[in-house]
Amino acid sequence: MTPERILKEWSYNKGPFWEFLCKMQLFFKDQRLRSTSDLRSLSIEEQKSIYEIGYGNANLLELPKTLEKEGYWESIDKEEYWRMIEGVESIFSPIKNILDSFKPDIIIVLGADISDEYLFKDLNYCHHKDFDEEKWRKLYSVENYDVKVIKTYHPNAFWRQGSNNDEMVEYLYESLKLVELQ
Repeated sequence: MTPERILKEWSYNKGPFWEFLCKMQLFFKDQRLRSTSDLRSLSIEEQKSIYEIGYGNANLLELPKTLEKEGYWESIDKEEYWRMIEGVESIFSPIKNILDSFKPDIIIVLGADISDEYLFKDLNYCHHKDFDEEKWRKLYSVENYDVKVIKTYHPNAFWRQGSNNDEMVEYLYESLKLVELQ
């Protein structure tokens, strides 16, 4: 996904996930929630902010359930797939690569079921357990990096619980403030 697609190609139909990311990025900058129509006519400064979004997948290869849903899983050699997963995961660390390459100040992991051991491979991290809210929020900091990490559910899980983009954006912002207290 690129900012160009979000700002131009999808300007009138970002979809709930990308709309959420745009709202979150802008809210983290100025604590002002935008409506869907606001996202269609962003100022130059707001557009620049969207270019600061980095998006990646913590799973280095597509998950079997995704491949199955897309109709590919049956045609894949399962033994080779799991061998590839094992090889890739032994080499790469999802968070470390992002930290070293992009030096972000915030990482939000939208996958509460991803293990800490996998996510923070090759890193010394601090899990701020006092701020855990069951699986809805886990907060972390990483030694030698000026970054705050929030692990939470994918926005779809919030929506299924009767929440919405705006509430989730505000919740994550308030969560970041808790990490700053540490």
